[in-house]
Parts: sequence; structure tokens; C-alpha cells
Amino acid sequence: MIRQGVLMKSVLFIMLFFFITLSGCTSASADKSFKVERLSVTDGGATSRYNKIIILTVPGDAQRGEMANLEIEGIAGISYTATATYRVNYEKRTSYKTIVAPKSGIVIWNFKIDSNTNPGVYPIHISGGGQEINTSYRVIG
Repeated sequence: MIRQGVLMKSVLFIMLFFFITLSGCTSASADKSFKVERLSVTDGGATSRYNKIIILTVPGDAQRGEMANLEIEGIAGISYTATATYRVNYEKRTSYKTIVAPKSGIVIWNFKIDSNTNPGVYPIHISGGGQEINTSYRVIG
């Protein structure tokens, strides 16, 4: 009887040990296979450990007909594309521009908000060098 109790405790201990070991291995391997992270940000200085694009400045709130700026830090020599989506009346429009990062890695997009753009929050998608990141801007009155 005592021997059976010791045997049962040993079996439970071994099962628990393998369960803890296997669950630790599973999370470690899943974490390493993740290569690109999409990150949504509303202010500057945002990045992630998987992404080589750092957002330095976002347009934030912009008036119709006004100029807006978007600034990132990337890797020199890489082509970065900023794609902005917006609405004019019932029509969805997309605007994009590609710039090759200079030695500093700093890329600045200057764009004019269409004077007929509907007020609202609109996405900006930035990609380059196999990396991507998202942010947004808001068109007000």
C-alpha cells in the first residue's frame, strides 16, 4: 500500500515535470518564429523589437487643405512607402509615395490634405525592407 502511494507520487511528479518542460518549449519556439509585427500607433517614437521602422512624427490632427508631415527612422538605402487612405464624399482614395532612406535613415513625407476630404480618422501604412508599421491621422473641419 505504501509502495503504491510512492509510485503514484513519482508518476505524478514525472508527468508534472514533463508538462512544465513541454509547455515552456512550446512558448519559446512560437516566439522565435514570429518575424514581422504590425504595430498601430497614434504618437511618435513607436517601434517594436521585431521592426526596424521607428515612427518619429505623425500628422496627428490636420485641417483640410493643410500640409501634414510623417517622419520615420529606417535603414539607409531602403525604399520606404507611405500609403494613406482617405474619403472625399463617398469615394475612397489612396495616396502613396516611396522615398529611399538617406545615410541618416530618416525619411520625411510632406503631403497636403485634400480640401474636400471628409472629416475622420484615416490609416497610414508604412513599409520597406520587409518591415511594416501602421499609424493614423485625423482630418478635422
